[in-house]
Amino acid sequence: MSRASRSSSPYVALAATLFGLLPACVASQAGPTPPPQRALEGAGKLQEETHVTHVPGRTETQSRTVPTTKMVTRYEYQCRSVTKPVTRTETVYEYRYDYTTKTSRSVPTSRMVTSYQSQSECTTVPVTRSETNYETKTETRYIPPRDDITKTYDKDTVLIEAEPEVLVTPQHRAK
Repeated sequence: MSRASRSSSPYVALAATLFGLLPACVASQAGPTPPPQRALEGAGKLQEETHVTHVPGRTETQSRTVPTTKMVTRYEYQCRSVTKPVTRTETVYEYRYDYTTKTSRSVPTSRMVTSYQSQSECTTVPVTRSETNYETKTETRYIPPRDDITKTYDKDTVLIEAEPEVLVTPQHRAK
C-alpha cells in the first residue's frame, strides 16, 4: 500500500473519531475544570501580579483638654489691726494757795504720757497663687493620598506536550 492510500484508510477515520471523543471522555472523568493555561514559553517561570489600591487623602481632627498651671501674682488691698503707741504732753493745772500773799493761783505741771491705741492699717500687698486653666486644643492634620502596592508571585503550571495515544483494536490493525 502506498502512503496516499494509507491516509484514506480506516485508521485515519478511527483516529479522527477517537480524538473527537477524547476531550469529552477526559472532561467527564477529570472532575472540576482545570484553571486556564498560559502560553508554554511562560511556563515554569514566576508570574508577577501588581495590584494598586488608591487610598484618598483625608483630614483628621483631634481635640484634647490641656491643663496649664502657672504662678500668678496679684495685688490685694488688705487691712489689719495694729496697736501703736501715742505719746502726748499732758498739762495739769493745780491751784495753790499762797499763804504769804493769801492768794491762789494756778500752777501748770506738764508731763509726757504714752498710751497705746488700736488702729486699722490698710495697704496693697502682693499675693502669689498657683492657678490652673484648662484649655481645649484642636489639631487638624492632613494625611495625603497614597497608593498601596501589592505584588503577588505565582509559579505557573508547566505544560507538557505529549503525542496523542490511539487505541487500536485487533480488527483495525495494519496488515
